[in-house]
Amino acid sequence: MKKLLLLLIVLCISCSDQADKINGKWSGASSDRKYSFLIKETAGKISGTGQANFGGGSFPIKIEGMIVNYDVSLVIKTEKYEFSFSGNIADNGKMIGELYEYARDPYRIVFIRDDYIRKQVDKIDYSGLTEFECFRLANEQYGSEEYANAIGGFRFILEKFPKGETTANSTFMLGFIFANSLENYEEAKKYYTLFIERYPDHDLAEDAQYELETLGQDINDMPIFKDVDEQ
Repeated sequence: MKKLLLLLIVLCISCSDQADKINGKWSGASSDRKYSFLIKETAGKISGTGQANFGGGSFPIKIEGMIVNYDVSLVIKTEKYEFSFSGNIADNGKMIGELYEYARDPYRIVFIRDDYIRKQVDKIDYSGLTEFECFRLANEQYGSEEYANAIGGFRFILEKFPKGETTANSTFMLGFIFANSLENYEEAKKYYTLFIERYPDHDLAEDAQYELETLGQDINDMPIFKDVDEQ
């Protein structure tokens, strides 16, 4: 009897933890597609609604699926199409897996829970620091893979020192972190575009343009690596 009670307690904790990780608003994008949706888990079953953007249009979507031991299976339905996702929930606010779409090969996609960054950026108070102290600390946080804290610092510089000496580099770093560390291509696109618009003559302008053009691409599909393979 005690063993059964203990098992039920463990199962309840596991279910609660899964719900905490899956419930909420998620967004993800490939080079030409964008998805955002709000989902909720009940007894292992997932349901929700959202929006998909592709082909120049915006379409309402319905989400159905299930979660077992943090493994997630979703069916994403529009009025005309039905896609499927298979992946798992990570501890860093990511849902990582493969998306299967009609007439396309499956491809890797990362969905980011929208509240993840907002919950994490309050770990460090940048308000009492100078611009250069903020920039140095934000870079240290990036080097320690504390990406949310780094984002908080670089964003603080953009807000409090809009014409500062480190503002351009901070803008670039925001795009770089979102693209390469968090795989949040929508946010990456926003900051890379902002960087190119404000600092077209900056030494990193070409790098920002290249990053922008290759967002979401597999490294083996990038032109620079294709050229090497063909030689």
